[in-house]
Amino acid sequence: MTTSFGKDRYSLAVTGYPGHEERVLHLRNVNRKIAQTREYLNWRYRQLPGNPPARIAWLESERGEAVGMAAAIFRAFWVNDKLESVAVVGDISLDARLRGRGLGQQLLMGLSHDLVKHTSNHRALVIPTEAARRSLDTLGWRSAGKLIPYVCLLNPSIRLARILRSKFIGSVLGVLAQSTLAILSKLQVRNGFSIHITDDFDSMFDRLWTCLPKAGLIMSDRSFKTLAWRYRDHPNSFFRVARFIYRGELRGYVIFKADLAERECTIQDVVVANESDLPCMLALFLGYCIEQGSVDFIRLVLS
Repeated sequence: MTTSFGKDRYSLAVTGYPGHEERVLHLRNVNRKIAQTREYLNWRYRQLPGNPPARIAWLESERGEAVGMAAAIFRAFWVNDKLESVAVVGDISLDARLRGRGLGQQLLMGLSHDLVKHTSNHRALVIPTEAARRSLDTLGWRSAGKLIPYVCLLNPSIRLARILRSKFIGSVLGVLAQSTLAILSKLQVRNGFSIHITDDFDSMFDRLWTCLPKAGLIMSDRSFKTLAWRYRDHPNSFFRVARFIYRGELRGYVIFKADLAERECTIQDVVVANESDLPCMLALFLGYCIEQGSVDFIRLVLS
């Protein structure tokens, strides 16, 4: 595929990741505020068992220089109780000098056509920037949902001090608010449930995932192997796992990351065997965070 703009001509090519690692690293980093490492990209593009290799669409100049890219990395999803490979589109990058000329849309069109041609179920998803969203809308992609952020203030003292313009009053009210939250959390805890903090995964997670109803739902895979890759093997971040145990059985878990410098905790994933256990599970997790004393607020993003 060749696209012409004035005197310039650009062509589209599709490759895999092996053999193009440095090209991906350079083009991605030159168009991002936060640079990543080769180690991170090798982890990100790893072909997991049962999934096809990643496909990368390149926009190239006449000299063969890569000026744009968009990647599709295949991951396991359960779609209505059936395991499928779904293309997760990301690393959409375009040379800043070429933006606003329709080249980004041409790039995404090329990747979309390639996915239709080379995937059997034609399923793909992307969390795009606003510019990419407009192009994807034009190409027939549709919005399937929104990400909604939630924040739980565990220690509102600083915020209250700013509002009330009194550090003392803010501190007193903050302690009162935290104590109230701790009491309310304990009221939600049911007899027999306990929380255990670990750094790894084992066969208990597979047993929980196998028993979890998946009919009528679309969920990313949470088998032991997928969780180990996603969280334990992450090259940049350290994740912890809060296991919720009832009579020796894993009933649910929360995967989280703590930033002690910012005094915040970010929940990455929540899985529970029975929805009725969720209030108890979250209450135990809140109690754990309060007892640690190193977290002022918890962040959670829900679909």
